[in-house]
Amino acid sequence: MTRLTKKRIMAISGTTLCGCSVGILQDSSLGLDPFSCFVTGIANIFGSSYGTFYLIVTSILLLVVIFLKRSYLEVPYNC
Repeated sequence: MTRLTKKRIMAISGTTLCGCSVGILQDSSLGLDPFSCFVTGIANIFGSSYGTFYLIVTSILLLVVIFLKRSYLEVPYNC
């Protein structure tokens, strides 16, 4: 397995774990981290689900990074 494949698997599993954790914390009313709280608030204002607005907000942030600092997304050749 290549190093790039391992990084992709870790990124996907980390995102999945984070999503499940936030869902559990939302259901139990124990509180959220600031970014998740922000997304939850926006979702509640527009009457939509957390998952939908999380996807929208993170996509907007990704587009901002692509246009302003694309070098942050480049994969180094030594991977």
